[in-house]
Amino acid sequence: LRPPVAPRSPRHVALWLAAGALLATTLPAAPALALRCPKGAKSKRLREGKHRLRGCVKRGVRHGPYVRYARNGRKAETGTYVNGKRSGVVTRYDRRGRVREIAHWLAGQREGERRVFRRGKVRVRDHWQAGERHGLFEGTYRISTDVGHYALGRKHGSWTTALLTGEKKVWTYVDGQRQGRFEAFGRKGQRVETGHYSDDQRVGAWAGWWPGGGRRYEGTWVHGKRHGAWRWWHPNGALAAEMHFVNGVRDGAGRRLSAAGQVLLEGTWRAGLRQGRFRTYYLNGKVASESTWERNRLHGRQDRFWPGGARQLTAHWKRGVPDGPWARFSTDGVRRAQARFRDGNLLGEGWQPVSPSLRPPQKRGTPAPRR
Repeated sequence: LRPPVAPRSPRHVALWLAAGALLATTLPAAPALALRCPKGAKSKRLREGKHRLRGCVKRGVRHGPYVRYARNGRKAETGTYVNGKRSGVVTRYDRRGRVREIAHWLAGQREGERRVFRRGKVRVRDHWQAGERHGLFEGTYRISTDVGHYALGRKHGSWTTALLTGEKKVWTYVDGQRQGRFEAFGRKGQRVETGHYSDDQRVGAWAGWWPGGGRRYEGTWVHGKRHGAWRWWHPNGALAAEMHFVNGVRDGAGRRLSAAGQVLLEGTWRAGLRQGRFRTYYLNGKVASESTWERNRLHGRQDRFWPGGARQLTAHWKRGVPDGPWARFSTDGVRRAQARFRDGNLLGEGWQPVSPSLRPPQKRGTPAPRR
C-alpha cells in the first residue's frame, strides 16, 4: 500500500479538510457522558443487540444509570437499572436527539404515566400497570384524536374518535371488543349515524343521515353482515337504491334510481350473482339495455338502444362469451353491419356491412333511412 500523499497546494489542503470534516460527521461519536454509579458499581461499555451502551454494573448485574446509543452515535435512551431491571424514568430520543418518549418503569415493566412526543409536542398520553395499558388514553394524530380507557391492556369503556374537521364517533368497548350503542356526529354536532355492536360485530337496525338532516340509509345487520331489505337516499330525499341481502350478499330484486326519481337499473340477484332479466335506463327514461344473465354471466339475447330509443346493438351470448348472430344499427334504427360468433370466435370474414338492397322494405308513409 502506498503511504498517503501530503497536500501540496492550497486546493489540496481544502479538499483534505473537507474530507476530514465529512469523515468526522459520518463516524459514530464516542460517548462522553459520565455516569454516576452507585456504591459498588462500575461504569462499563456494554452491547444490546446492535446498540452500544454505557451503564453501571454491580457484580455482573446492571445496577444504576445507563445510556444507550444509536448506530450514528447519538443518544437513543437514558434510564436506570435496579438489580438488572429497569426502574424509574426512561427517556428515549429520536434520530435528531429530540425527546421521543418519557415513561415510568418499575421492576422491568412500565408502571404509571407515559408520554410520546413528536416534534416537541405530546402526541400520546397513557397510563400503564404491570406492563399493560391501564387507565386513561389520549392520542393526537395528524387528522384525528382518540380519548378512551384501557383495562389491563384492552380497551374498556367509552371511546371517542374526533376528526380535526369536527366529525366525531363514539363507541363502547368491553374487554377490547365493541359492545352496545354506536353514534356518529357531523361537524355541527348533528347525529349522522346510529347502530349497535355485539362482540365487535354490527348487529340490529342501523341508520344514517346526511349532514342536512335527510335520511342517507337504513338496514339491518346480523353477525356483522347485511341482511334483509336495505335502502339508500340521495341528499335531496329521493330514493337512491333498494337492495335485499342474505348473509352479506345481494339476493333478490334490486334497483337504482337517479336523484330525479328515474330508475337507472333493475334486476335480480341470487347469492350475490346477477340472475335473470336486467334492464338499464337513460336519465331521460328511455331504455338503455336489456340483457339476460346466468350466474353473473351474460347468457342469451342482449339489446342496446340509443338515447333516442332506436336499437343500437343486438347480440347473443353463451355463458359470458359471444355466441350467435350480432348486428349493429345506426341512430335511426337501420341495420349497418352484422356478424356471427361461435364460442367467442368471430366466424367468416368478420363484421360485414349490410347493403341497402338487403335491408328490410320500408312501410308506406315511413321516410327512408338516412345513409
